[in-house]
Amino acid sequence: MAKLLQKGIPDAPVVDDDGELVGIFSEVDRIKLVVQTFMPTQVEWFFPDINMFSLSQQFLGHRRRRYPVLDNGRLVGQISKRDVLREALDLFEAWLSAICPSTRPMPSRPRDCSRACRE
Repeated sequence: MAKLLQKGIPDAPVVDDDGELVGIFSEVDRIKLVVQTFMPTQVEWFFPDINMFSLSQQFLGHRRRRYPVLDNGRLVGQISKRDVLREALDLFEAWLSAICPSTRPMPSRPRDCSRACRE
């Protein structure tokens, strides 16, 4: 497979021990082989209303960057680690606004909260 790719050969004839043509090994065949070899068949996915804390636990426990989101068995999107971080930031800002409504702009670090409220 590597030699075909290196030499830019898209398809190659396949012959048996007697030199008889038995088929063609195509680029599509090679892609299928790669997918069958490396793609997981058990896919973890989530509903659109997944709790961000539960999802955070999944990201911490698995080396995944994103998960598919299904609704009634249909793919409706993906959710990523970055989405979880954005949600966490929104929750932090809402919490900070509730305990210290005059804080503008929001502190960039949680440890700056108490100082911002005193100012």
